[in-house]
Amino acid sequence: MAHPFISATLATFQHELRLLLRDPFCVALLICFCGGLAWASGTSQFQWRAFAIQQTERQAAAREAWLSQSTENAHMATHHGQTVYKPVSPLTGFDPGSVSEFGSTLFLQSHHQSTATNPPRRDSVDLNQNEAYSPAVLLALMGPLLIIILGIASVAREKEGGTLSILLTTGAPWPAIMLGKSLTILLILWVVALPAFWLFAVPWFETQPLVSAVDLMVRELLILLTLVGYFVGWIGLTLAVSAKSESSIGSFSVLIALWSTLVLIVPRIAGDTATYVSPLPTKAEIRLEKESAVQKANQSSVERTRLNQALEARLLKEFQVDRIEDLPIDLAGAQMIDQEFNTNRIFDKIDERVSQATERQNEILQQFQFTSPYLAIRAVSSSLSATDRSHHIDFLNTAEQHRRQFVNELNTAEMKRTSPGNSAEERREFWAQVSAFQPNFASSFEAIKRSLSALICVFIWAITMGTAAFLTPPQFSRVS
Repeated sequence: MAHPFISATLATFQHELRLLLRDPFCVALLICFCGGLAWASGTSQFQWRAFAIQQTERQAAAREAWLSQSTENAHMATHHGQTVYKPVSPLTGFDPGSVSEFGSTLFLQSHHQSTATNPPRRDSVDLNQNEAYSPAVLLALMGPLLIIILGIASVAREKEGGTLSILLTTGAPWPAIMLGKSLTILLILWVVALPAFWLFAVPWFETQPLVSAVDLMVRELLILLTLVGYFVGWIGLTLAVSAKSESSIGSFSVLIALWSTLVLIVPRIAGDTATYVSPLPTKAEIRLEKESAVQKANQSSVERTRLNQALEARLLKEFQVDRIEDLPIDLAGAQMIDQEFNTNRIFDKIDERVSQATERQNEILQQFQFTSPYLAIRAVSSSLSATDRSHHIDFLNTAEQHRRQFVNELNTAEMKRTSPGNSAEERREFWAQVSAFQPNFASSFEAIKRSLSALICVFIWAITMGTAAFLTPPQFSRVS
């Protein structure tokens, strides 16, 4: 014989599921939500899949252009540069995150740091390209509304019909009743949300050179678990408020006010606060500051003379010769390497300041995550989908490392007086010595580490609200 608590939970679960599925309004609502989610999932996957193919083809074309160039010397190739394209995460269709806000193309050359251009967003208004209509955002935004409607209907039906008080007099534990109702809502929500989760299966049928199978599985499982925690928290809050309110209208008003505050108002306040406390310079301002700093350093004849003298003294000592003319290398090439090194130091100093401002913004947003589960679930989802700002910074850093590597390799070849060759075959072989751009995503462990505070917030939310639902006794209206 089953334990009374388990029996009461199962009985409540079966009873609630049967009543909800018999309610025409609830069924119509679920169909609309499921249909809208399916449409958003399909269009999002189509868009980002096409963009991913486009990026791959562009990168291959850029590599071929590099190999087939007819540049006559190695240093000139550093000025001609090469273009790299940001790869698309296999989970972008589920959660585009901030991808649409950032550039996807980067031109790399010596003495310059270009900003990423060509964000994957057209100038015309296209709702399918708006991240607010992505599956992840719809689940985080509209899922709580669906829970509120289902939860209020569940409790209101029992209280206004007088069956809840009768049920309690039979000895059914209140926590068992709440657990049964919670499982019913969670199951229905999970079923209607399936159109969004089929996007998790799509990457498994394709080759993913940047994400291993294990890494992808960890990312997807964690997204699912955090969504469960997010929904459990809203279910607990909805049932607790509904049980304590004397009328369904009153509980609905309170819950809508809470939803508006936690999902709409607090995230807006968080973003405005982070921007006000730690403002970031625009891309144009950063570019102009770097160009101005480099130009100022190059125009200083005193500084330039000092650096050249230091370089010459170092080379004379390294090669153990007495005169510059006796050096077995090209001095101009060595000066190019030294100049690039000094230019990179200027870039690093400016980037460090911008990075500190960015970190400060992230800290402020993390503090607001404890007051808004929506902020927390969005941070976890976009981080694990590799579509947040941190992953874009990873791409920029990887591209910058590639720029410095190939510029140094070619300047070194120039210093050693190595020629690309006279024939097309010789030049192609020479340019092939410069490795192709190899983008990479942070591991799932690193993504978890970055979003750890958000993960903690989601599960604190789930435990707190779930406990509140179990411990809040029902408040009956005077009419009943």
